[in-house]
Amino acid sequence: MSGVVRRRALAVVAAVVVVVAGTAVLDRVRTEVDLTADRSLSLTRTSLDVVAAVDGEVRVTAFLPRQEPGRAEAAALLDRYRRANRRISYRVLDPADSPGELRRLGVDPALGGLALEQGDRIETAPTASKQDVTAGLARLQRDGQATVCFGDQHGERPLTAQAEGVSALAQLLTSNGYRVTTTSAAALTECTAVVLAAPTADVGAGDPIVDWMQRGGRALVLTDPESTASLRPLLEPYGIRIERGVVLETNPSGHVPGDPATPVVAAYRSGFPFVRRLPPTIYPGAQALAIDPSPAEGVAVAAVAATTSGGRLDRSDGGERLEGRLTLVAAADASRVDATNDNVVRSRIVVTSDVDLLSNAFLSELGHSRLAIQALDWLTLEDDLVSVSANLARPRPLVLTDARIGYVRVLMAGVVPGMFLLAGLAVWAARRGR
Repeated sequence: MSGVVRRRALAVVAAVVVVVAGTAVLDRVRTEVDLTADRSLSLTRTSLDVVAAVDGEVRVTAFLPRQEPGRAEAAALLDRYRRANRRISYRVLDPADSPGELRRLGVDPALGGLALEQGDRIETAPTASKQDVTAGLARLQRDGQATVCFGDQHGERPLTAQAEGVSALAQLLTSNGYRVTTTSAAALTECTAVVLAAPTADVGAGDPIVDWMQRGGRALVLTDPESTASLRPLLEPYGIRIERGVVLETNPSGHVPGDPATPVVAAYRSGFPFVRRLPPTIYPGAQALAIDPSPAEGVAVAAVAATTSGGRLDRSDGGERLEGRLTLVAAADASRVDATNDNVVRSRIVVTSDVDLLSNAFLSELGHSRLAIQALDWLTLEDDLVSVSANLARPRPLVLTDARIGYVRVLMAGVVPGMFLLAGLAVWAARRGR
């Protein structure tokens, strides 16, 4: 009898071991299939790139009340990050039950939010969304926080303006791990990169921004055809020149339908890495840029975005009309040896032909935010960090016209009951025939 009991006990232990081992294996190999039209329940490729760069243990803590409707969705989202990289762990806590953790992690007890820990570093975010989680991971992976300074010394567009301003760009940079300030609030030497948004005052040869660039500065210059300010001392050392006027795209496939003055760039042919996997971008009311075919020694310059061969520039300065493939965005990388200490000084610049594509009114369109973040990542030597975006489900409103309402009535009051009736008659006939 004891032998039978022993065998049964061993069988129970073996079954438990198999179940535990099977659960562990299935947890690691479990996959999900996202059948939503916009893959809104999956991590984007850019988010997966950030997750793959996590090289140390990271714990994510989400503070959500138990009665919060989105608590289960937040846990499911964080579980996707954990499965994508086993160095990431997570927990979901009720703020009311964890006041000590709220204080330690610096999360507002009234609003809740998210905290990401890696070693002694803590990053916080307001929500447990894909954008905030990925942005927090990106900030943890940065070797120090990069500072982007918005210029305000040359009549640039202000951050506080509405549609024409660039406050949305500043917010986007902040969410992607940058510290944002203005050049009047910090010396240029404290800036990792500078953004000049449509300067309306000339940049002279002795301007501090020109000297700073020569010492290894990085700049995103957003020019605009409405401005007549001279930027020659800033741009020409990098082989870039502004061609005044308005670009028209004569190829119907290369502009917004019915608007030849708004070119669309869907393909990017450049060796600079920040345009990889970039979605289409539009350029409402842009001028053109010219690339010096023989730039100075140590300067690599290229067009990043351009019109099709059907581009045309209607000049505003009386010059000769330009036709063909016109440059809309250009970038340059310049390296030289400092004669005083033999160190290599490296500067980078990205120039756009239109400020509007990164303004509040257009930043959320197509690939504009991706262009902004990937350009700043490249400028600040953060090639491994990419933009934070999400697969957002597109709104699909159901418009119930009179015809559709009639169709629903026929379907629900006639077809569906009729199918049940036919099924019942078929069962009755089958049973009667036995």
